Amino acid sequence: MRIITVKVPEDLYEKMRKHKEINWSEIIRNAIKLLLPFNLK
Repeated sequence: MRIITVKVPEDLYEKMRKHKEINWSEIIRNAIKLLLPFNLK
């Protein structure tokens, strides 16, 4: 599996840090899978 880096604003990062139980990598992977079929430009 390849590794990518995602930049998020500081305020969003702080909110994400409060939810350590969430696998953010899995959330991002699923979002990408959902959006790819729409050929976003």
